[in-house]
Amino acid sequence: MHLPLVALLSICCMLGGAASAQDDPTARPPPSGEGAAVSTDSPSAKPSASTGAASTTPVADGVEATGGDSTAGGPSSGAGAASGPPPLGDLAGGGSLPATGVANADPTPRPDTVTFPTADTTAGGALSFLYVALGLGMLVLMGVGLLWGRRSDAIDDLTDLMQRLPESPFVGAPLPSLSDGVQIWTVHPDHEAALVSDLLTTMADAHRVLVVAPSARLLPRVAGGPVFRVHGTRPVHLEEPLDYIDGDGGRPVTVLWLLAAEQWQTMGDFADALPSGVGGVLVTTEAPDAEQLPFPGAVFSPCDGGWRAASASGSLVMVRALDGRLVSRSLEEGA
Repeated sequence: MHLPLVALLSICCMLGGAASAQDDPTARPPPSGEGAAVSTDSPSAKPSASTGAASTTPVADGVEATGGDSTAGGPSSGAGAASGPPPLGDLAGGGSLPATGVANADPTPRPDTVTFPTADTTAGGALSFLYVALGLGMLVLMGVGLLWGRRSDAIDDLTDLMQRLPESPFVGAPLPSLSDGVQIWTVHPDHEAALVSDLLTTMADAHRVLVVAPSARLLPRVAGGPVFRVHGTRPVHLEEPLDYIDGDGGRPVTVLWLLAAEQWQTMGDFADALPSGVGGVLVTTEAPDAEQLPFPGAVFSPCDGGWRAASASGSLVMVRALDGRLVSRSLEEGA
């Protein structure tokens, strides 16, 4: 799993969201046309030399000007007694006075920095939220992956600390157990359907069963299991379903093969595909060659209330229980 990469991407997304959420430090308020200081003082203006420190204001004809005390004596009086140069330009004709060089104060001063919301700042806030949400989501996925990985590691470690014990002989000795690989049951063609029904009922009592048979073959319905039919009669068709069912930790798994004689050559590949601790039964209607099928087995024949199995290791009588399962009734060896 690429958990470090996921963590790095999530952190980058969150940092990018935080960075995009900040205001642009280069933003400046728009220039204002109000409150600007305007000065019309001429750098070449010179003070009047006729009155010293007294301030004089040029006025129009017929208007009395008032001013401070003159250094020569009392205040000036009388019409037309204003000191200073005569009015110039349009002032003589009744024009307005020019500005005196004093700036007009702004009654409502603005702050030095003003931030105005724009469409760009709104879009930036939404984008930063998406970045942060994406980062948090990736962190959550990383946490789930980490927990799942630790759980898988714990399961793997657990399998190293224990060993699966073999099952008891299937139905009874001398038959092998269903965890010891492949075994062969041979029966006359006239009794094959009845034996398959009893066998499948017994196998499904304590196991989940995978049946490998041609698609035209009808299978009996039995309780327990459950019983699964594999789509295909080649070893490659069995491998994936068998690994899937055997790996989920449920009831033990076993396989029932119902194959014709021309398909027996694939049984070696089937046996190699079985996981450790998994076996099954091949039902045949004719005695196989020991070199062709080097697996343990027995020949079955019907008897009162059940079946009798005979092998090189001994014989066994099996009877049907009330639920349809086969249970053993041992016979003396060679009887």
